[in-house]
This record gives sequence, structure tokens and C-alpha cells, in this order.
Amino acid sequence: MHRTPPSGRPRRRRRAALLLAALLLAALLLAAGCSGPAAPPMTISGLRWMVSQANFDRLAGAAPGLAGELLSSSELVVVRTRPGQRPGDPALTTDLPLGAVPAELFKSYEHFAEQVRDRAIAAGVRVVVYDPESWPATPLRERLDPMRYLALFARTARAHGYRAVLAPGRDLTLTKGGACAKRQGERVGEAYVRCGIPRSAADAPVFVIQAAPQELDLPALRELVAASARQARAANPHVVLIATISTAPGGVPASPAAIRRAAETMRPYVQGFMLNMTAATTPAAVAFLRALPTGLP
Repeated sequence: MHRTPPSGRPRRRRRAALLLAALLLAALLLAAGCSGPAAPPMTISGLRWMVSQANFDRLAGAAPGLAGELLSSSELVVVRTRPGQRPGDPALTTDLPLGAVPAELFKSYEHFAEQVRDRAIAAGVRVVVYDPESWPATPLRERLDPMRYLALFARTARAHGYRAVLAPGRDLTLTKGGACAKRQGERVGEAYVRCGIPRSAADAPVFVIQAAPQELDLPALRELVAASARQARAANPHVVLIATISTAPGGVPASPAAIRRAAETMRPYVQGFMLNMTAATTPAAVAFLRALPTGLP
């Protein structure tokens, strides 16, 4: 008996299904091998930068060309505080090069609210930074309930036309009797994430992850920054995330190569860095920045 040969369509369907399965498996294997999201290029001009006035002056004195490259970046915020001066002193907006964004630093919401009420913040300042930490400069009630005061600071800033930068210290979780305190056996960074402090980004356009103390422990650094970034962006998809990076994390001087590795570890999760240094470690900061491409045409 003559039999009609089977149609080729089932075979083609099977081959297509096998090819699709192979492609899906390859994609899963590739994803499993990735440690985090792909990092955008890490160039000076492509990053946002924050630096204190004292540190910018150090960089400008040691490497004027680098200071110019920072000014050509996506944004350079220079945080102004000077001992013996009122934070609202108009002098805080002078002596800044063209292109730098002046900001005032506040360690207390109470002090910020007073300055707003008294119209004491210099007219040229449009960025205000709130840095509550476990120190006497932050009133105890603010340390006990940081989420409340982070939200108050951001909302008060917005209501008066300021751009708020929230930079809460992870050591707020060490406040005895606080709304969220570190548990026994828990690391400070773990408590900071568990307490949801990065979620305060819901009310702010910019949030700073104080990551520098973990800088020399890259796995712990990645865990902290990735978890903080997830929380912050879940609360505010439009937030700009900045991570602190230091030439002497925990008081231990770091090599330019170590600083670069820390920056590369954090770059997939943040849009820029707040660069901290001391007078003695300024050469390390200069070497770190010089090792980065400018990104300029």
C-alpha cells in the first residue's frame, strides 16, 4: 500500500520550538552569570559629582585641569559650610567657578526650618542637603525618628523652591530607642536597608547612599548599594542616586586603584559620586580622577 509521506510542517515546528528553547536557555545562563545590571560608561563628564568646598579647593589647587573637567560634568554640586559663618551668609555663594551648583548643608531639620522661616539662606542657593547622623549636630528627636524628618525636610524644601538632597547616615540605626535600631548580630548597613531608610527618596529628587565605609569590601559594598538603590527607586523612579566615595574609608587611606574598583562596583546602581578626601589624601583623589576618561569630545 502506498503511504502518503508525512507533512514537513510538524518537523519545522519542532525545530523552531527547539531553537526557541535553546535561545531561552542561553539567555537564562547569561543572566545567571551577571552580577548586576550593565554599568553605563564611567567618565568624568558623564557622572554627577558632589564635593565640599574645601575638597574642591584642594582639587583645584593640585590639578586645575581636573577641576575644570568636573565643572564640565553632568552636574557638579559644591556643598558650602565654613566654620564660624552662618549657613545663610551670602559669602557662601561667592568664589565658586562658573558652572558649579552651590548647596548648603544642614545636619538638623530644625535648623533648616529656622533658616527658611528667617529667609536666611543665601539668594543664590537652590540646593539644600540634609545630613542627619548619629552625632550631636542632629537633634535627638530627629535621630529617633529619621524617616519623619527626612520627609519633612524634603517637603519643606520643595514648598520653598529648593531642590533637596537627602544624605542620611547609616549610623542612625545605632540610636538607642530609635524607631528602627540595629539588632544584635546585624550589620549597620543591613539595619539601614531593613529599616527602609532609602525609601525616604520618595520625597526627594536626590538621595545619597553613604557607602564609603564599605568601600574596601566590594561584595558588601555591592550588596549595600544595590539594595539601597532598589528601595529608593521603588519609592521614586525618578530619583537621582549618588554614592559617597572616599580616599580614606574608615580612616584607612585607599589606593587610586582601590577607589576605582569601588566606583566601578557602585556605578551600575548610581548616577554619580560624592567624593570625600583629606588634605593628605588629595593626591589619591587626583590620581583616581585622572584615571577616568573625560568623555569630552
